[in-house]
This record gives sequence, structure tokens and C-alpha cells, in this order.
Amino acid sequence: MTTVDRRSTHARDNSAGLPSSAPSTVESLRTAVLGTDPGIHQRVQAVLAGLGDRPRTGFTYPAEARLAPDLLRATIAGLGGSATAIAADTRLRGILCEQAAIYAPHLLPVLTGHLDLSIGAISALGNGAAYQRDLLAELDTGQAVGVLLLTELGGTNGADQQTTATWDAIRGGLWLASPAPASWKFMPNIADPTTPKIGVVTARLIIGGSDEGVLPLLLRLRTDQGLAPGLRVATLPDKGWAPMDHALIQFDKVFVPAEGLLGGTWAVMGAGGMVSTVPVRARFHRAITTLGQGRLDLAGASAPVRGRGWR
Repeated sequence: MTTVDRRSTHARDNSAGLPSSAPSTVESLRTAVLGTDPGIHQRVQAVLAGLGDRPRTGFTYPAEARLAPDLLRATIAGLGGSATAIAADTRLRGILCEQAAIYAPHLLPVLTGHLDLSIGAISALGNGAAYQRDLLAELDTGQAVGVLLLTELGGTNGADQQTTATWDAIRGGLWLASPAPASWKFMPNIADPTTPKIGVVTARLIIGGSDEGVLPLLLRLRTDQGLAPGLRVATLPDKGWAPMDHALIQFDKVFVPAEGLLGGTWAVMGAGGMVSTVPVRARFHRAITTLGQGRLDLAGASAPVRGRGWR
């Protein structure tokens, strides 16, 4: 029978030169997962747990979806009052999405759309125009909820996008239109008539009859007074979970000011149309890659870490 001399093994371990104060495997894993500042987890947990978002019975699907905006505003206030600051802090934003999956399940469905796909798009692709600043201010406090209108019935990729934004030099803006059913935007959560929504809408720019590629536009979709003129919305059926006010969306000459174009400094509307330093076929890819953080945050939220070791 083979035996192991534990004292000898320990001696051999020490002879390898490891300091007696070397961190344990558990401590090392905790640092790898939680980082060197576990206090941020505690702060986020305290805010989200304080929301009191718990499973409940007797709610209709639309009523559950309507919980998210108030939860969003309370979360923003509890974490310093600025959604823009949260969106800019990669670690805080990721922890918030992870912990929302545990402590605030009705909040999670709107988080990445608001922080990554709306505020993130303005931060990455905005040019500081007054119109953009005004809409960002509404998103910053949660006064309006941000959404991305990307997917169409005909597809998601830039080559498939059929929603058009036609330049009007006289008005100094763009007219959004849905020329065919395949161009209708599918699934964005703007059906709730009680919640103001601001959207980032991808559309194919038509300037002087020329196709200038697909770029994102920023506009108010819904205010306290109702939908933007020309916007048509049909509520989609309930789904199993993650309650959201999903909709099928059609544009019938919805006006967007020139300042609504989100093209950074490389695609700017001027008196004569758009000036861009990026080739037409590369514009959609250039714009959409900035929104990849949303996918990372969703992935993080799909496997939240519910640890207690940092307490």
C-alpha cells in the first residue's frame, strides 16, 4: 500500500520558492472574476436589490414590460445619476448587466439597448451637435428609454437593409421611409404608449438619387404626446419571457434633422449633402462595429456570477 508523507510534500512545495503568503487558488479565482475592487459589486448589488424587483403573479405581459423604465431610472439615480457615465465605464456596465440578471430581471431586457446601443452609439458616432446633446440628456437620466432599430423583416446585414433616408436639401434633413414590407423594422421595443423612446435607426441614405450606404440616425420615436409623425407601430404578440413592448415598425416619411446622422467625423451632413472619408460599402461596417459592446454585456448577463466570497 502506497502512502503519502504530507509533511514531505509540504516541504517540497516550500522548497520551490513559493512564499508562505502566496494567494490561494480560491483567492486568485476571486480576483480573476471580481477584479481587485470587489466593492463595486457590493454597490451594484445594493442598488439592484433595493429595487424590489421580484417574481410576481397576476401581471399581464404588457404590465410586466412596463416595469422596466422605472427600474432603469431608479438604477441610474442609485449609481450616480448619469447613464452616460455608466455606459462609459466598461467594468461597471458589465457588472450591472450581470447582477441585473439576478436581482432585477425586469430591468435586464432594456439595459444593453439603453446603455450600449443608444448611449454607446451617440458617444462613439456622435459629433456633439446640439440635437444629439439634447437627446443624450434625456437618455442620461432615463427620461426616455433608448432602443436600436436595426433588424428588418428582410434581414439585418447592411446589404439587406431596405429602410431609406432620403436627403431633403430644402428642409435640411432626411425622410425615413419603408418602401416595402421587407423593410419594416422588426422587434424594437417601442409599443408601450406610456414610455418616451429615443431610437438609433439604421437606414440607407439616398442623396441626389445616389445610394450612400447604410448609416445610423438618431431621433425621438415616442414622446409624452405620442409617436413621431409618420411612424406606424403594431404591437407584437407576447413571448415566453424577458417581457418587452416589441413592435413591428413602418416609416411613412418620418423627418430626421441633419444633425441626427451618427457618422462621427467621417460622415457629416452639409449644405450640399453628406461628406464622408469612408467608402460607401464600408460605412455600415464602420458604424455597426462600435455597438459590439452590447453583445459582450448580454453574454456576461447570461452567466451571472453570484458569489459571496468578497463580503
